[in-house]
Amino acid sequence: MWSRERELLERLSDEERASLSSLCKCACVRKIPGEHAEKLMTLGLAELTCGGLGPTSAGRHAVAYQAAH
Repeated sequence: MWSRERELLERLSDEERASLSSLCKCACVRKIPGEHAEKLMTLGLAELTCGGLGPTSAGRHAVAYQAAH
């Protein structure tokens, strides 16, 4: 079965997935590699907020999907 979350996760390396997971676990995590941040934002999984980089709802859904599968 197709899912947007699975498709987006397949475009990430293991390290990029770990960066996304850290963003979703703690809003205070801001130290992820710049190239990871750029790719996550390009895919719509993260966004810049007034507090820095944070996950989008799509990013949270992708991490939840990954945890469930």
